[in-house]
Amino acid sequence: MVNTREEFERKLAQPSPLTREELQSMLVKLEQVTPQLITQHPDDADFMPLFADRADAIARMAGAGDYEWVMDRIDAILDKNGKMEGEYLPPNDSQAT
Repeated sequence: MVNTREEFERKLAQPSPLTREELQSMLVKLEQVTPQLITQHPDDADFMPLFADRADAIARMAGAGDYEWVMDRIDAILDKNGKMEGEYLPPNDSQAT
């Protein structure tokens, strides 16, 4: 588990993809901090860039085999916190008639 900023930055500097367990640890930390980010930044225009920076950092550390899994987990964190509505979802062209 990444407990300090130094450990987090060391993980970011790693050239090879992280293991799923390492990614899971970072996703758990993101999930834990998200309610606090929402409280501190209630305006979505402020919250989303902060969340996206953290989520993108984790996604960049995923290998090809884990990338979709990481993105699904990030979406689940947003959904759990009521942030997967309206403008956050891409248009679903499959529902167009």
